[in-house]
Amino acid sequence: MLIDRNNPPKLGPVQKLHALEPTLHHLSNRIPVYLLETGEQDIIRIDVIFQAGSRYQQKTFQAASANTLLSEGTLSKSARQIADELDFYGSYINPGSDRDESHIQLYSLNKFLPSTLDIAADIIKNPIFPENELNIFRQKRLQAMAIENQKVEFRARKTFIRTLFGEQHPYGIIGEPQDIKEISRDEIIDFHASFYHPTQCSILLSGRKAGDFLPLLEERFGNWTGSVEKPGILFPTGPEQTPATYDIREEVPGAVQAAIRIGGIMPIKSHEDFSGLSIVNTILGGYFGSRLMQNIREDKGYTYGVGSSLFSFKEKGFFMISTDVSQEYYKETMNECFNEIDRLCTDTLSISELSRVRQYIEGELLRQLDGPFNLADTFRSLLTFGLDFAFLKTFLNVLNHITPQDIQNLATKYFDSNPLIKVVAGIPTE
Repeated sequence: MLIDRNNPPKLGPVQKLHALEPTLHHLSNRIPVYLLETGEQDIIRIDVIFQAGSRYQQKTFQAASANTLLSEGTLSKSARQIADELDFYGSYINPGSDRDESHIQLYSLNKFLPSTLDIAADIIKNPIFPENELNIFRQKRLQAMAIENQKVEFRARKTFIRTLFGEQHPYGIIGEPQDIKEISRDEIIDFHASFYHPTQCSILLSGRKAGDFLPLLEERFGNWTGSVEKPGILFPTGPEQTPATYDIREEVPGAVQAAIRIGGIMPIKSHEDFSGLSIVNTILGGYFGSRLMQNIREDKGYTYGVGSSLFSFKEKGFFMISTDVSQEYYKETMNECFNEIDRLCTDTLSISELSRVRQYIEGELLRQLDGPFNLADTFRSLLTFGLDFAFLKTFLNVLNHITPQDIQNLATKYFDSNPLIKVVAGIPTE
């Protein structure tokens, strides 16, 4: 049938999400395997995920060092051999570590997976963390930190996070050069032995005919055993820590811009208000047509970009406005940020603006479910909180039924009554 391109399809709200639900399997040692069998290309992605983020470390940089150095040598292969073999098969391994989790991500053609999975399993189970590779890692990280510490945006975010959570909180600890100098090979080995084992592990298998490789995962990981994990840094109990100050100004020698970060603690993804707050955040600064962009970039011309985001760790969430502006406009920019927050709390949102935001968010939801690896990324972001794709269906229901009054009530509940931290790095030198 020919398509009549003179008549575009009718636009309407997304009423239902068609997300492929992963199926849950278990290896013999009870490692959960989440299977997303979809896609048109013969490419497989395997995410091996560990509860081994920085919140579990006893010493700063243990988690990041252990994760980064996994592929730098095993009992049977050098770093060069590992790299050459992966290159031969056209595959690659992507390590990653954040506050709550660490992972190893393998991309491989289906036909080469038996060989490439051998390499991935070897680096996960048998790394040796060579001293020479640790020294190279130290030097690279120290160089990167020296560059980062000259940037106002890095300084502002670091100060903001430390102020928000507290410098000794598992989410507020940010490493300094001395920390990376002091990390030892034995401490990295100890962290790996404590947290890279089956009881801390889950696997996400995605791609075309991915289910055919469940027996392969069983062969490589099903008989794997490991030790019991050690406790990480303890989370504070009792009332929330109150920052000593909510308003911080920092001079940065040589800076020509000021980096602004404004925000505070917010609910995590599993909280009942998170979906509605995500919509509030989108209106304020979550997309190019947001109020912050229209005011501070388009109308005032203070910056090229300004935005706001909701971040959710496993135990804590937070909201943050971020922008970099010319130093002479930093006070005016901060005033406009708070003006827009106040407008959300006091003025009723128009139906046309709410409709525009709905359409944008619906498009983003559909994009997150387009293709096997977008599906895998989306599912991984939910798995941390014990959620699945039912969360997205609930979110869509909230999106389709939220009212301007609901928006105002949420903004008032979370912004009007909670003091927000204000950090500016790169203020003009007096």
